[in-house]
Amino acid sequence: VRHLRTCHIDFNNRLILFTDTKNGDDRYVPMTDTIYGELKEFLKVRNIASDYIFQNPSGRLVYLDELHKAACKNVGIEDFTIHDWRHNAGSHLAMSGATERESAEILGHKSLIMVKRYSHLSNKHNAKILSQMNSLIFNAKVH
Repeated sequence: VRHLRTCHIDFNNRLILFTDTKNGDDRYVPMTDTIYGELKEFLKVRNIASDYIFQNPSGRLVYLDELHKAACKNVGIEDFTIHDWRHNAGSHLAMSGATERESAEILGHKSLIMVKRYSHLSNKHNAKILSQMNSLIFNAKVH
């Protein structure tokens, strides 16, 4: 994300091209409505001539982990890294009903094993699933 440039943003198709990925493959990721709106607004007001998106006014590329750490501290969150967001996203994708293949595509994982490593179901989610199962078993009508 640190090396993201305006030429990597396709607002017409709502896609972001990531070129500096861990596995070395370039890939497009769809923008959510929130990201689309926030990024458009940010680029309007940032007042920097550079093509790099995350750059401070003096021209230095911004380390997002520094900003993330400060933001977490400001809201009282301890011990939560940028990498933890990948686990968070994987978990929410799974709990939202995304297939493993869909999660792999969105997260950029080449194997379904990695999808499983990044997907964690919450106790609340599991309780809801068990409740649904319970309803099916005990509320089923016998013909």
